[in-house]
Amino acid sequence: MEKSTWSQRLIKWFYGLDRTLDEYEQHVLDRAGHHITVGLMAYLLLSGLGVSFLAGMVGVNTSLVIWQFTNLGVCLVAWGYLSWAIYKLHLSDIEVTTKQYQGAIKAVLKKSQRQTLVTVVLFQMIDSLSNAWLDSASYWQTFFSWPQLRTLLIFAVVMGGASVLIGMARVKVVY
Repeated sequence: MEKSTWSQRLIKWFYGLDRTLDEYEQHVLDRAGHHITVGLMAYLLLSGLGVSFLAGMVGVNTSLVIWQFTNLGVCLVAWGYLSWAIYKLHLSDIEVTTKQYQGAIKAVLKKSQRQTLVTVVLFQMIDSLSNAWLDSASYWQTFFSWPQLRTLLIFAVVMGGASVLIGMARVKVVY
């Protein structure tokens, strides 16, 4: 039996996959993870260059706001791509009876809230660190600044809403 990697365990935890995956399913998830990794690495390289050019043209503050929204979009695209791969394999389906439906919905909503909270806090921490460094400001001052909190709120609403909708779509009633 092959031991799963930390990235496989993280994907399974994040998406609530409880069962063991067969070789094909694991291959599809690994391939999707590799695509996301390569895409994010390319984005990181290009966004650093893009922000530098943009800061010279429209100013540092405007370029940071644009960069924050671009980061949000890239995170959502990566999350959506991996969600699509999992949906395509029906790995995330939760099959319940009609009596178990309400309990399953509550459990899925709870898990969606936890996932959103963890993701949003990590996003805020990473984004604040980069912005504090770019502005030569204090980390905590940047963390609690209005532009950062505004981005956090937008990210939480978009990510949380999508997570709840996807979570509810996972629950399938079987007869």
